[in-house]
Amino acid sequence: MFKRILFLFTLVLFSTAIFAGSTVHHKLSVKVDPAKHFVDAVDQITIPADQVKPNMTFILNGDLTVTSETSGVTIKLEKSGVKAEDLGMDREDLDLASEFKQNRYAINFTNETKGDVTFAVKFSGVINYQIKQIGEEYARGFSQTPGIIDEKGAYLGGSTYWVPWFNENWISFELTTTMPKGWSVVSQGKRTFNELKNDEQTSTWNSPEPMEEIY
Repeated sequence: MFKRILFLFTLVLFSTAIFAGSTVHHKLSVKVDPAKHFVDAVDQITIPADQVKPNMTFILNGDLTVTSETSGVTIKLEKSGVKAEDLGMDREDLDLASEFKQNRYAINFTNETKGDVTFAVKFSGVINYQIKQIGEEYARGFSQTPGIIDEKGAYLGGSTYWVPWFNENWISFELTTTMPKGWSVVSQGKRTFNELKNDEQTSTWNSPEPMEEIY
């Protein structure tokens, strides 16, 4: 029997020590509930010193609620219904980001920032967008969605805007996911942990290479 798979692939364009030092790093702890189409995540974000600005914003899926998990850091909704351009491998196939709107959030640091800045945000909500048939000009065509969490399978990617997006600079990540028993999680990089305990599958993928998006 085939395992259901949550695809969290990451497209790696190239990797050098120079770019790796300037990536926004995401350390994600994610719990996915396929039966409820629900994702619950905490993202510890590190902004390198050369990208830290007095006024910083990020874009996130408008169906997700977000709060700050770090004292002295506040997250405020700046604008809702933002139409952001599509990200990554999907951009030439379908205007997936038009399926929903994104929100833009402003970050306020109470204390003076020096060097790299690290803070954590929590975000959660339902991701369940319709799968569409595209490519009808071909004999078979194929189906695509900007993001879905379902008991039959799940897909999250750049087009989902499920991870805070700051700009078009490179990112890196460490991703720990918890899924129900019977699921496998696949992501870019190297799997460093995989354990089944109390009917939950937990795995960690580490991807320090510079990339555009997180799948």
